[in-house]
Amino acid sequence: MSFRKISEKLGIQHTHLSRVLNNEHLHLSEDQLDYVMLLRSHAISTSQKRSLATKRKIEQLQSHHLKAHTQEFKIQQLHKEIDHLLDPYSVIVLAALSIPKFAQKPKELSDALGISFKKLQANIEKLSQMELLEHDPETFVVRNLKDPHMHYSTDHPLMRAHQNMLRTLGSA
Repeated sequence: MSFRKISEKLGIQHTHLSRVLNNEHLHLSEDQLDYVMLLRSHAISTSQKRSLATKRKIEQLQSHHLKAHTQEFKIQQLHKEIDHLLDPYSVIVLAALSIPKFAQKPKELSDALGISFKKLQANIEKLSQMELLEHDPETFVVRNLKDPHMHYSTDHPLMRAHQNMLRTLGSA
């Protein structure tokens, strides 16, 4: 097994693994060491029973690692949603882009909403990262507006704050 494959399985960069192996002051975590030893045991096992046992342990660790990444992804998605809901312009820009005129010429939104072009770009990029739309960064044209959930339930923890921000913006 190559350093790259080992580092991929450990969830670290291959350059970090190389530094760890070449520097006595750097170390892998205990979990990473256990995983490497399991991979080694599985690779050199001559007993089918031992090979199956190590394979199950490896799969359990990989499953646990995948769950941790899934949770991290959900947290990142939550942060994006929070940023979206607490920025009233983000919601307004999303709604306005459903109008064909603005989808084809999003730059006109900055004047219509009275926001800077930079703020508009940031909002469109945020919406793109949330996968609510696809746009061409060169021409700045929205190619595909996904079917966003425009309305959040009143049970959503940020709904009151979101509504208050929209009211404040509307009264300004």
